[in-house]
Amino acid sequence: MIEKILFIVGMHRCGTSVLTSYIETLGYDIGKSKCKDKDWQNPNGYWENDLLAVMHNNMMFFNGFNWSSVNKKKLEYTKDHVEQYCKVIASEFTSPKIVIKDPRLSFFYDFMIDVSKVLDAQVKVIFATRDKQECVNSLNKAQNLDLKKCADLFEITNNCYRGEMLRVNYNDFVKNNDRSKLEICNFLKEKDSGANVIDTSLYRNRK
Repeated sequence: MIEKILFIVGMHRCGTSVLTSYIETLGYDIGKSKCKDKDWQNPNGYWENDLLAVMHNNMMFFNGFNWSSVNKKKLEYTKDHVEQYCKVIASEFTSPKIVIKDPRLSFFYDFMIDVSKVLDAQVKVIFATRDKQECVNSLNKAQNLDLKKCADLFEITNNCYRGEMLRVNYNDFVKNNDRSKLEICNFLKEKDSGANVIDTSLYRNRK
C-alpha cells in the first residue's frame, strides 16, 4: 500500500533529475519502468518513470500543448486521467514510498492532489528552480530552443510554485549540498542517507 507520494516538479534544466536521484537514496521507489535513458544532457540518467511520462505528455496534448509551448500555469485533466494514472501506479509500485518526477507536472497541481486522495496517500511536492540565465542558456543549448521561448517557459513554470511546496534551488543543491539535503529531509520527515549524488564535473555555470 502506498503511504507517501513525492512529486518532483519545476523548470526543465533545474536539477529535477539529480534531486530525484538523491530522493531514491532515501528509500523512495521510481517504479518498474524506471527510465534508463542517458545522454550528454543527463549522463547519469533522468530518474523518470517511462509509463507515467507518457501519461504526462498525453495530458499536455489534451490541453493543446507540448512541454515547450505551454503558456498557462494551470492545465485541465479529466476523471479518466486520474483513474488511469492510479491504475498505472498500482501496477508500477510496490513500495510504500514513491517518487514521481517530471517538469510537465508543474502545471497539474490539482491533478497531483486528486491522485493522492484516490490512493489515500500523503503527498509532498518539491519544486526545483535555478538561476534564470543559467537555466535559459542550458535549455537553449540542450534543446536548441529559442532563448525567448526558454525565458518565457521559465517564467510560466516558476509561476506554478505554491507555498506548500518545498522550493529547492539547483545552485544551492550543488554548492551547499549538506544544507539542501537537510532542508529536504526535514520537509519529508526522513533521515539523510548520507549519499553524495553531486558530480561537480557536470555542473556548468553558463553565463
